[in-house]
Amino acid sequence: MSQATSPTEDVFRESVSELCGWRRQKVNRFEFARLAVSHRRLVRANLPQEGLCGLLDEENRTWYVIPERELDL
Repeated sequence: MSQATSPTEDVFRESVSELCGWRRQKVNRFEFARLAVSHRRLVRANLPQEGLCGLLDEENRTWYVIPERELDL
């Protein structure tokens, strides 16, 4: 029996193979929060095994990342 995944995980699995050509930009928690609530079209792209939270901006091919431990969750 296969494990169910969320739509976000499915989108990320499709996108992760394309990340090699993307610009990776580390952001602080304030910038990450600003991006998360902005009107830009961003896709959630976390790498839990590496402890990273991320947002993909498909328009300018940028992956905004922050270590999970730096977020006040």
